[in-house]
Order: sequence, then C-alpha cells, then structure tokens
Amino acid sequence: MWKKRELENYVCTEEVLLSYARRDLPGDLFGQAEAARREMAMRDSIREVTQALKTLGKKDPWSSDMKVTDDFLDPLFQKYFEKLGFDNLFLKNDYYVLASFVPIEKLNLILNVSRQAKPLD
Repeated sequence: MWKKRELENYVCTEEVLLSYARRDLPGDLFGQAEAARREMAMRDSIREVTQALKTLGKKDPWSSDMKVTDDFLDPLFQKYFEKLGFDNLFLKNDYYVLASFVPIEKLNLILNVSRQAKPLD
C-alpha cells in the first residue's frame, strides 16, 4: 500500500523545504528580507545537493525509493545551515518537524492510505 521507501519521502518536497526555510518570521520588512535570504539558501542547497547526487549517479531526491534521510536531507540541511552561517542542529530525529509544513490535503491522503494498510504477519 505504501509507495515510498520511508516516511520522510512523503514530506520531502521542494514546497515543504521552502516553507520550512521561511518559517517563524515576522511579516515586517526585516522578516521578509530574512525569509528571502533563507529561501534562497534553501533553493541553492537543493540545487547543489541534487546536482551532487546526479554527478554520483544516485537517485533523484524526489524519487519514491531513495533513502532520502541519509542521501538527501542530511547533506541538504548541512549545506543549508552552512550557507546561513549556523551549525546544523536539525538532524534526522528532527525531520518529523517537516510534516507540519505539508499541506493538509496531502497529510489527509497519507492518513487514508495508512488506514488501508494491513499487517504482513
């Protein structure tokens, strides 16, 4: 029933990652400037890590069967926080936070699929 390799594959989309980058900022001019800086850092990081994967002959990060946590999200967030000048404290055990940036209709689809799942026993 599940079509993706791991749960993180369902929350690993460009839309979610860009929403994460723009999070928790005020709507004033300074907040908008910081949001734009963070979004650009995320876009650049996505492009660089995606290109590195392609160069190494690995799967596309949006592929359903990629081990997205190890092969994409880990290096992505390392690169992203490096571009922002911060240590990367957003690690694998924090990736559940990305689910809060998934549009609700997509979360409902995942919930519906999970309700249909049957144990393999």
